[in-house]
Amino acid sequence: MERIKVTVIGLLILGALALFLPATGSAGPALPGEPAGTHIFCTKASTIGAGLGRPQPLRVHGTCKETLSIADTRVNITIIGDGDG
Repeated sequence: MERIKVTVIGLLILGALALFLPATGSAGPALPGEPAGTHIFCTKASTIGAGLGRPQPLRVHGTCKETLSIADTRVNITIIGDGDG
């Protein structure tokens, strides 16, 4: 009984620690029939904010360091990161 209790406590601790792991992901290549959208390569000259008026989805490459504010009147915005940041 004691061994089961220790195992359950260990699994609970492991599960709680997993909540603090960073989530990672990457966008794969565009699927057939998917709209091409706009590619944004984050630099000082190119930002996500500047690409909001361009065709969707926005495919963002690199590490973007900007504060982005999107008006509540804008709808259907899709931003896809490539996961290489």
